[in-house]
Amino acid sequence: HEVRRAFAPVRALEFDGRRIVLTPRAVDELPSYRLRGYRLEWSSRAGADGALKTGVVELPLIVPGSTPWECPAPAGLVSLRLVSATGYSVVEGARTTE
Repeated sequence: HEVRRAFAPVRALEFDGRRIVLTPRAVDELPSYRLRGYRLEWSSRAGADGALKTGVVELPLIVPGSTPWECPAPAGLVSLRLVSATGYSVVEGARTTE
């Protein structure tokens, strides 16, 4: 996990229960490249039945040095991962302590 995180094109992928925040690397960081065709895949357990629900968020083009991208987090989020255009899992999200 540490090697995968070190070579990920993002500095951080976090969620705090309310929102998901993806922070791209700076222009002078390595690796630093455009995220084109990337997506977030998530799963959650929400509602009275506690059934596992999954979903996908297609990301816009994100370039190095841009402001963090964020979106509302699904209720009961239990897993989150950034997936490349080729289907490779780049990094998994981590819950923040906010």
